[in-house]
Amino acid sequence: MMRGGRQGRFWPCGIDSRPCIDFNDPARVDSSPDEKSFFSLLSYALDKPFFIGLKGMEMAGPAPKVVENVSIDELKKGLADKSILLVDVREPNEYAEGHIPGAILNALQKFDVAALPQPGPGQRVVLACRAGNRSLTALGLAQAGGRDDIKAHFPGGFKGWFEAGEPVEK
Repeated sequence: MMRGGRQGRFWPCGIDSRPCIDFNDPARVDSSPDEKSFFSLLSYALDKPFFIGLKGMEMAGPAPKVVENVSIDELKKGLADKSILLVDVREPNEYAEGHIPGAILNALQKFDVAALPQPGPGQRVVLACRAGNRSLTALGLAQAGGRDDIKAHFPGGFKGWFEAGEPVEK
């Protein structure tokens, strides 16, 4: 295994003794893991097609009190009539590669409850990510941060939107 340089440095997580990398900066990993690096890895891994050596772990954040799943048809209608304010919680590079038209960015790794939009009359905030995992985490963080008005997420995420052939904005 290569250490240092652009390949990054690795350490055993202590969970299944598998190597871990800090996905905030793949070229640099601290020589000893800390809680911040662990939760950075966890929040990144929650929405990836692989989950590195983390068995039986709970979400990296408080569980949402209330969850309303928004279907793709509800989302399309709400975006068209402006009754939905869509917040994309993916990372900036993911958002830049393509996002649901009209979505604003509030990345989970730097999630700012205060930056969430305030809905007007007849509007609601809906959170979305790639496939529904990070948006649930963000939903729990929003509710824990006092935004009990935010209850909805789009579980299909950008992946479901794209696979349905819906338009994508860059």
